[in-house]
Amino acid sequence: MTIGRSNQVVGVAVLAVAIALGVRPAIGTWLNMLLAGYFVDLVMMRGMVPKAASLEARIIYVFLGIIISSLGLAGYICAGLGAGPRDSLMLGVTRKTGWRFGPTRSTIEVSVVGAGYLLGGPVGVGTLLAALLTGPAVEKWMTMLAGLDRLPFLRDVIRIPAVVRLGRKEAAPGRAA
Repeated sequence: MTIGRSNQVVGVAVLAVAIALGVRPAIGTWLNMLLAGYFVDLVMMRGMVPKAASLEARIIYVFLGIIISSLGLAGYICAGLGAGPRDSLMLGVTRKTGWRFGPTRSTIEVSVVGAGYLLGGPVGVGTLLAALLTGPAVEKWMTMLAGLDRLPFLRDVIRIPAVVRLGRKEAAPGRAA
C-alpha cells in the first residue's frame, strides 16, 4: 500500500472518531481525504521535490514545510467547507475539551508519530519538529485569518466559522472568550 493510500484509509478511521465528537464532514473533508493521499503519492512517485543537498537546505525545507502547510491547513479550515480527518479530530477535541488548537494539534501529531514509529516508520529530528510545531503554527495562522473578517473591505466576503475565532466572544461552546 502506498503512503497516500494508507493516508486515505487511516483518514476514514480518524474521521469516524471526529464524527463521534460532533464534527460534521463537508465537501472539503471528503476532497481532502481523497486528494491529499493522491497528491502525496504523485509527488513522491514523480520526485517533484528535489532532495536537499546540505544540512542547511534540509533545515530550510523543514521550517518552510511547517510554515506553508500550517498556513494551508488554517486557510482551508477557515474557509468553512470542511476540514480533513485530522483537522476535524482537532476541531472535535477542541470543542469537547476547551483546549486551544495548538496543543490539541500537537498532541494528535505526536500520537501519529508515535504510532508510525511503533509500526516501523522512520522518525527523525524533522519529523519531531513538524509534530511539535505544526499545532502552534496552525493556531497562529488561524488567529490571524480569523481576524481578517474585521477588515471593512473583507467583511462581506469572508465569513470565518465561529469555531476558529480564537479568543473572541463567538468562540466554540466550552471555550473561554
